[in-house]
Amino acid sequence: IIGQAAAAARAAVPTATGLLLNLGGDILASGLAAPATPWSVGVANPMNPADNATPLTHVRLTARAISTSAAYERGFTIAGRRYSHILDPRTGFPAEGVAGATVVAADNATANALATTLCVLTPKEGLALVQATAGAECLILAANGEQFRSPHFAAIEIPASGDARKANEAKPRLWPKDFQVTLTLTLKQPGAGGRGYKRPYVVAWVENEKRARLRTILLWGNQPRYFPDLHDWYYVEK
Repeated sequence: IIGQAAAAARAAVPTATGLLLNLGGDILASGLAAPATPWSVGVANPMNPADNATPLTHVRLTARAISTSAAYERGFTIAGRRYSHILDPRTGFPAEGVAGATVVAADNATANALATTLCVLTPKEGLALVQATAGAECLILAANGEQFRSPHFAAIEIPASGDARKANEAKPRLWPKDFQVTLTLTLKQPGAGGRGYKRPYVVAWVENEKRARLRTILLWGNQPRYFPDLHDWYYVEK
């Protein structure tokens, strides 16, 4: 899908010198972000996945694909314990031991498959698999916080200097450092027979003090015919 989308974009704008396409954590970097400047992509920290959190690291990409697999976005909690949505096919149970894995490869299919597999294997097994895959590099974060990098991952990694870290920390922030917001959304259940109201979709978004929509967080619905009409969200005053 990403390959076809990228081909369509290039065909539509053949003069474009760079393209960065992100599809749910699968990213394709083509060309350059600016003259002589590769694309810079941040790797989220599975231990601290908030939108305003500092990335685990950054990588520079040109004509490469990068994919990340982790349980922090799509996992589930049962009796206070967090479980991964990725199942270990050898046991049938949620995979354990790896908090997240990021893989850089020549194409998204390879990067995605490897990233998911690395969440099932042990870090040692995962590193061996990546080393056996031509052109692939990886960063694995174990559940205990230990980081494992493939031998040539450093060639694409952008080291964060002490000065750069201090400058980033000194930048003004809209939220206090380490601040995090958790939202719980409870959907009303339909009455007997499902009658009484309709719920074609559910939307959650962030707005500013002027009621201007800043960012849509999610859109849930089971009737695709509604989606083309949802250009803006409107308020219902009570």
